[in-house]
Amino acid sequence: MKEAGIIFSAPMVRAIQDGRKTMTRRIVKPQPDKRVVAAEPVLGGPTWEYFNRPNRNGKHNGGMYLGSVKCPYGTVGDFLWVREKWRFEDFETCDGHCSAAVGFSDGKSHISERLRGGPEVFDERMGWRSPIHMPRWASRITLEITLVRVERLQDIREEDAIVEGVFPHIAPGQELKKFNGNHAALALAALAEFRNLWSKINGKSHPWESNPWVWVIGFKRVEGGAK
Repeated sequence: MKEAGIIFSAPMVRAIQDGRKTMTRRIVKPQPDKRVVAAEPVLGGPTWEYFNRPNRNGKHNGGMYLGSVKCPYGTVGDFLWVREKWRFEDFETCDGHCSAAVGFSDGKSHISERLRGGPEVFDERMGWRSPIHMPRWASRITLEITLVRVERLQDIREEDAIVEGVFPHIAPGQELKKFNGNHAALALAALAEFRNLWSKINGKSHPWESNPWVWVIGFKRVEGGAK
């Protein structure tokens, strides 16, 4: 089994903790050209194979061109450790040595023995730090990959939009209650919220209208994942 770091925003971290988010979509890099017309589903494998359309003469390098892109996040059964906004806090000094906790944007924290050291260890580490700079040992959430596939962004299904965690302040199983049992209203609301979320995070580089290819990664939280 392998593991890889993956960045989530604070609202999405909360959705994972609440059990509302069990899926994420990430851009395929590099993007295949626009002639791609068919794709083999990953089905637990680490590589996506795709086929390009033949040229006008019906040929392309002797026929249909087969390409492949490897998923950088892993495959089913591999693990993801969550990178999120973090900082050092709750400093204590004992016998000339300092210790601190790793704090997170939801007000929670956890202790790591690796944080112990002299005052100079923390002098330049005050304030919030980017998820990009979070080391593995500071992560508090570990996820196990349960599904990997590729699809076009706009092909997202209604049920997938819901488990992308786009509904804040709604506990699992309560979505239909909020919409008075109207599944169609729920689906439309989820799709609209997911589109807004995508545009907020990826709108500049990969706008919704461009309909890029994305990795669809399903996951479940592993209890006791913090190391």
